[in-house]
Amino acid sequence: LRDVAATLARRATAADLPARLGLVVESITDLTARLDVIAPRLDDPKCTSIRDARGSYYWQSPLGREGTLAFLFPGEGSQYPGMLADLCPHFPEIRALFDTSDRLAREGGAIAPPSAALFDGSGGERLWEMGTAVNLVLSTQWAIHGLLLKLGLRPGAVVGHSSGEFLALAAAGSIRVDRGFEQRINALDAVFTRLEASGGVASARLVGAATNRQRAEEAIGEFAGAVSVAIDNCPHQVVLAGPRDAVEIVVGRLRTAGVTIEELPFDRAYHTSEFAPAIGPIHDFFRSIDVAPPEVPLYSCSTAGRFGDDP
Repeated sequence: LRDVAATLARRATAADLPARLGLVVESITDLTARLDVIAPRLDDPKCTSIRDARGSYYWQSPLGREGTLAFLFPGEGSQYPGMLADLCPHFPEIRALFDTSDRLAREGGAIAPPSAALFDGSGGERLWEMGTAVNLVLSTQWAIHGLLLKLGLRPGAVVGHSSGEFLALAAAGSIRVDRGFEQRINALDAVFTRLEASGGVASARLVGAATNRQRAEEAIGEFAGAVSVAIDNCPHQVVLAGPRDAVEIVVGRLRTAGVTIEELPFDRAYHTSEFAPAIGPIHDFFRSIDVAPPEVPLYSCSTAGRFGDDP
């Protein structure tokens, strides 16, 4: 698959062809089957774009062809067992960041060395412990960011999603990245670990729903206030949060209407009013950080807009 992708990419670049078809597949057999399915749709002259749930993406004339590159830093929930294991053997800078993260974890004592949670082969629950989860999300994404810069890719804009906003600040140059930055991540681990251990983080059932906010709120109905749209990601995905029994009824309504539901593997009531008691220590942490005007255009998923230049 790697060789096929590289060959086709070179041909497309050399020929300056405008259309692009992207497929997420696991094998040559899977690729062939997917092409057989999608070919009739591509033959339709009215077809200008395709986006489906199986991972097929087609643009006859990509909107971003004349645009610039943006980096998006996702938040917790993006981690998975073995993350970046495929890059570690080939890029020493990726391995070095895990070494640094593990060393800082041992020095700080708030969490166990994060790489063990990723690479011990068990795919255990430690991946979802609050302090470890945030550390893994921040560390691995910063490693990828460094690799992309080394490959010559420079963002024209950066944006952070949830805890990824911290790294977006760093990537934009608003937070200085040095030894102190590494220690700040360690300090943030300690904040989250203490919050979780103290019971200061409210729990909720979180589910992703393949629908828009209006449709989700209609399904919530009389449970408004208890169940909320915690995250409005895009016109076809929201995250709902609330008490387990109430969310189950809402999920049933959505499934009856044909909406696909995905359970999120943690139960912290992020992005809801129930999370308010945990905000204090996190707020104090960010107040302690020196912030400078961004050097790269910086956007926020919280405001769905661009940050100004006032620190």
